[in-house]
Amino acid sequence: MKLHVEVYNPSGKDVAVDEIRSLARRVWLRESKVNGQIKIILVNNAYMTQLNRRFLGKNSSTDVLAFPYNALNGDLFEGEIYISVDRVLENSDRYGVEFREEISRMVAHGLLHFLGYEDKTNAGKQAMKQREEYYLQSPAGVIKLLRNKRTR
Repeated sequence: MKLHVEVYNPSGKDVAVDEIRSLARRVWLRESKVNGQIKIILVNNAYMTQLNRRFLGKNSSTDVLAFPYNALNGDLFEGEIYISVDRVLENSDRYGVEFREEISRMVAHGLLHFLGYEDKTNAGKQAMKQREEYYLQSPAGVIKLLRNKRTR
């Protein structure tokens, strides 16, 4: 399987776009059975609030939103992942982890939503968290970071 990833960064923050692209490809190639075309857009809290209000009816920001264009069972999956860089910075401070780790977690989280994982129930949240941790700690080297443990 192949994944074409485009990363857009209108947030103005310094972000390692190549690392994001590499992580997205590795998660996709391990989890998916179809080719993919994904856009990852790094935004600020104000823009994320607009998206959250428009599509989910929530008048607040969030860390990540994933919008599939089509079903995963076709020949080519397409979708967009929006990540609030402001929220990632807030969460990295809140949980005592590096920014790179937290943004990697959001990339993995968005992709896992595309791949059928849901976080609306406690069991679903736990399954997603375990998969995120797998990719953050993978011996295959999805990302290599000095990590601080955290709980959510």
